[in-house]
Amino acid sequence: NVPGQKLLTAADYVTEMKLEKHPFSRGIKARDGIER
Repeated sequence: NVPGQKLLTAADYVTEMKLEKHPFSRGIKARDGIER
């Protein structure tokens, strides 16, 4: 899902996020008091 160039030009801030590493990817569920 990529935003159009018109939107990117009009925006004041554009942020791109890329997952590098996350416990959920290794099957670790959310922890009470931390993620939920």
